Amino acid sequence: MEGDTQMQPPAFTQPLKPVIALDGEEVVFSLIVTGVPQPELTWFRDDNNIDNTEEFLIKYNDDTGECVLTIAECFPEDAGLFKCVASNPLGAATT
Repeated sequence: MEGDTQMQPPAFTQPLKPVIALDGEEVVFSLIVTGVPQPELTWFRDDNNIDNTEEFLIKYNDDTGECVLTIAECFPEDAGLFKCVASNPLGAATT
């Protein structure tokens, strides 16, 4: 290995927290993930991948490991169990 970079499996230093939302409200889920190489994140609602859906905005800062999922306008049909899976060649972590 070159330099001081030590490979590390993904880990959440700030996991997801439960959110209760009112109809029409903006909802924000935030987490911080670590890992070397930088983990790839995949988001799910009730085990359905939501990475490329229009109603969810996902922002991921590679430098800080912060990832934010925003639902601009929450409706009852948006309810469910949200989770994020971080993976790199050394393993995976879920929050």
